[in-house]
Amino acid sequence: MLEERVVAILTGNVERKSIIDAVAKLDVPDCWIAGGFVRNPVWDALFEVKEDTPMNDVDVVYFKPLNSYGIPQESIIALLQCGEPNSIWAEEERLQKELEAQFPGLEFEVKNQARMYLSPVKTVKDPPYVSLSDAVAAWVETATATGIRSIGNGKYEVLVPYGLQDLFAGVIRPTRAIFEERARERMEQKRWRTLWPKLRFESANDSA
Repeated sequence: MLEERVVAILTGNVERKSIIDAVAKLDVPDCWIAGGFVRNPVWDALFEVKEDTPMNDVDVVYFKPLNSYGIPQESIIALLQCGEPNSIWAEEERLQKELEAQFPGLEFEVKNQARMYLSPVKTVKDPPYVSLSDAVAAWVETATATGIRSIGNGKYEVLVPYGLQDLFAGVIRPTRAIFEERARERMEQKRWRTLWPKLRFESANDSA
């Protein structure tokens, strides 16, 4: 199974395995590592890259409902929309510092995906996400919308709202047609075809 191949590739690297195991100990629900942390080593293995692509940053995501912070949900939403300091940002910063203390030299980005539908940088306005998978499915590319976490006893789980076919086929595919331009921009900005020349771009499967 492709899920087993993902687990083998990521846990076969001592540093990545240590990071996955450390993230599993964070005191927030439904916590995963996602994005390039999963995507890049799979592409390295797929295209037999001699040296591992460096980890520029580590995307840690979790899903904690906005009504679980001890204040009215509408108050949290108002603070997020205004860009004012709030308990979610404070929690994310605390978790980020905790991980960066354990892994000096690595940059972590920790985000509660329950709030991301309110992000001012989103070009498409979504309704509130109902789960972590729902939130990750709103990311730009299918190959990026993947995650991994430890579930204890040496076992790992993979998050794949779009499956793993595109990832293992070396396909850069936007999750929605409306993201096509953004996906092409990211492909150039991140130099994906320089790092993995055999990658190919394909259009989204939907017409939205």
